Amino acid sequence: MNSNGWKSNHYMPVHSNDTIYALNGFTAQFRNYYMVILGQMPMDKALKLYNSVDKSLEIRLNGHGSNISPVGDVGSNKEVMRYVGILLDSGVALKDLDALCRIKQTELKEANPEDFFIETYHIDTWEGFRVFSQFIIDNEIKSTWFD
Repeated sequence: MNSNGWKSNHYMPVHSNDTIYALNGFTAQFRNYYMVILGQMPMDKALKLYNSVDKSLEIRLNGHGSNISPVGDVGSNKEVMRYVGILLDSGVALKDLDALCRIKQTELKEANPEDFFIETYHIDTWEGFRVFSQFIIDNEIKSTWFD
């Protein structure tokens, strides 16, 4: 499946669930009937992708069951990710984690929306995967998890 620039960690004639593909810092894995893409898609690019592709391609962000817009209470940034780590290290109850993170996420997103990104996409169609891949290449998007 080394098409559209994706490289795999296995060289097999068919994919398996443990094969990971990589493109510009994004990774892709197959799950049952869809692909899971992990990486940091900048919010402005996520919105451009959302507004420019046919919704029938089933490019869904953050694993939502429908094609929701990147505008709203989705997205993350490195500060939110650090905050989650601090909460978990402090022993906060898991039942309280989501509410606390949403409060922090809202505060940070209102202050600096340009710092936010989409971390996960689920893509249900091969054509959607092709379009998503070409979008990354054409827009020269690089995911940087560790900077």
